[in-house]
Amino acid sequence: MTTIHKDTVLMEGLRAYPTRRGVTIVDLGPEANPTDLTPEVLDSERVRLGCRLDATTGQWIESWKFRREYRRDYDAQAGQPAFDPAWLDVQQPRLRNPLYRMDLNESGQLVKRDQGRLWVFVESDAQPESLPSGIGRVERACGIGMDVGEGVQASDSTIQVLFADTREHAAEFACNKIHPGQLGRFAVAVGQLYNNALICCVRKMHGLTVLRTMADELLYPYLWHSKLADRVVERNTARLGWGRGEMSDEYLVGPLQDAMEHDRLILHGARTHTQLGRWIYNESGEIVHQSVADLPREERARHGDLVVALALAWRSCCDLPAFRAMHKERRSPIVETMERQQAQEKGRVWRRPNRN
Repeated sequence: MTTIHKDTVLMEGLRAYPTRRGVTIVDLGPEANPTDLTPEVLDSERVRLGCRLDATTGQWIESWKFRREYRRDYDAQAGQPAFDPAWLDVQQPRLRNPLYRMDLNESGQLVKRDQGRLWVFVESDAQPESLPSGIGRVERACGIGMDVGEGVQASDSTIQVLFADTREHAAEFACNKIHPGQLGRFAVAVGQLYNNALICCVRKMHGLTVLRTMADELLYPYLWHSKLADRVVERNTARLGWGRGEMSDEYLVGPLQDAMEHDRLILHGARTHTQLGRWIYNESGEIVHQSVADLPREERARHGDLVVALALAWRSCCDLPAFRAMHKERRSPIVETMERQQAQEKGRVWRRPNRN
């Protein structure tokens, strides 16, 4: 048995080196298996992991994901953006000012106000560009995500609304002065406005207060439940809200990143767009906000914002159908008369379409 005392190349692509604690690390690179990891395979992996081919030099510009996985550069992700800058560039022309702003009145109802905290980008009854055949109008399902701050101006409490069919950004809310109980009342009003939207709220800290307000005081039934993972399927549990980690949780952030990679999310809010560009990876591979990247985990957990709520809104939409209801087209009597005449001319029997 050979003892490794220094960094030693055992064969091409395979080296070993000792640590200060006397443990030997074996580093296996792609060069050690040229039969399976052919240049073509490595090029496909470069594409998969976001590398770009320089058109001038013909050389690959390797992404941090490729460097970490195939070059064993385990610090490659430090400081890298968490959300695809190319996708953010695509969203730039989609950003818009709100159609109007809304806030709660003394009766707990949403009303339009010039300085309202809810920014509405798309109205709840807006119809998608294309509808199923024979359908004249739909009631679109919506998902809401919520991150909860303390209401003492330390961090924002946020609400994001997405349409389930197109994942289009419908509305957003951000306020660092609203208390958790009032936040729950505000969220239920937004949920009712957007076709009884499914609300996915964080459970940690003051999130539990918000959930209890929505469920117990307001009896709002459309609240997202935590999932119990099975071998094949997921099942709802009795526990309300998102109880796992937040931005460091791949189960939450991964689907949002994948949606951006495949351009399955339409963003309208400039504030959200700006915040997405401020999330980076730290040295440990965790996704953190630039302003708190150097703080301990406990302090980072206090930072709530629109991006967390956006990821939770996406998660909520994953459990929804595209539409809550579909209504068939109302046919004009003139159109029916013309169809009857055309059928008679062709010797056919005309029947009125079933509208049930």
